[in-house]
Amino acid sequence: MWKNGLVGNRAFLAKIDTLKRAGLVGQKPGVRTNDASACDRPFGGLPTHLWARSLLIDLALRHGVRQETRETDWSVSRKAETGHIVVPDGDLIVIRTLDKTKIEAATAIYLPPDQIAQLERFRAWVRVLNACAASAVIWGCRAPMFRRHFVGGDLRLGGRLYAVGLDNFQTMTAIERGAILINSEPVVELDIRASFLSIFLALTGSKVLPDGDPYSVGGLSRDVVKAGITQSFATGKLLRRWSDRSPAEARRVSPEAVRAAVVSAYPAFGQPLTDILPMDLRARLPLDRHGWAVGQYLTFREGEVVASVAGHLAAQGTPSLPIHDGLIVPASAAKSTKDEMQKAFKVLIGVEPLVV
Repeated sequence: MWKNGLVGNRAFLAKIDTLKRAGLVGQKPGVRTNDASACDRPFGGLPTHLWARSLLIDLALRHGVRQETRETDWSVSRKAETGHIVVPDGDLIVIRTLDKTKIEAATAIYLPPDQIAQLERFRAWVRVLNACAASAVIWGCRAPMFRRHFVGGDLRLGGRLYAVGLDNFQTMTAIERGAILINSEPVVELDIRASFLSIFLALTGSKVLPDGDPYSVGGLSRDVVKAGITQSFATGKLLRRWSDRSPAEARRVSPEAVRAAVVSAYPAFGQPLTDILPMDLRARLPLDRHGWAVGQYLTFREGEVVASVAGHLAAQGTPSLPIHDGLIVPASAAKSTKDEMQKAFKVLIGVEPLVV
């Protein structure tokens, strides 16, 4: 987790040790455990906890640092803002097989023959994005460079644009991203409302999206419905039970109630979700990976829209920062970018989305 980070692990631990000895920070060591009910899975147990003691909180308050200002009190260093990362041409597109093995550029023969030319087009598009980002003056985040990641050994699975290196703008909070400047301009963040759901509805025959918030159905909380639909797309099966990672609010609502509301509002959910997969893609995948492929295919279709718009802007000299289902752009380009996002979604997906 520390590789290429702005703060190395040794520097971090040394500073924490000093703060502990000064009585400013408390620490509770992590514990490895086999108790699944108490297990924080990424750590294989209970992780180490650090917290600010009252002395540090008092010191912060004396310097004007408060809960509501903490996300904007420290900005990324100028060295990080200007230290451009060089992405080798062969790494502009990353493709991994079903077992997560990376397919090297020289072994692109693992791709279907009809995707070889497409691979080169995708690589050229990312090259344009990186050149535009490198020529811009971007403050408030690590200097952005991009790769496009695909999975399953197919260019129709995955395909999001990822910023290279830790501590990049994609890992920042919305408040922190709002403080970014592009060529001395403030930025605007534009997102496609209910992107995956909108794509799914278009792929299953909808020509027009519902008015208002598409997650507001059946009198249920928007967040509950969104959690149920998101989980359904991730597994490729309509929600049957909540996962352990589902929000607590969602787990208080029965999956049956969510299913009924969703199918009533959108009958396409009553059919196998895997029906959206192209027939030849299904034929290339083992049967037990069809459900997994649903979310990855939706990711690809969404990524096509975002990459298309980002590339269009870059070709015109306007830098943008992709954030999966949206873009961060200079405020002066907000209107034209919104129009382009709606246009691209209409052309590539078949419906006009709400961009907010």
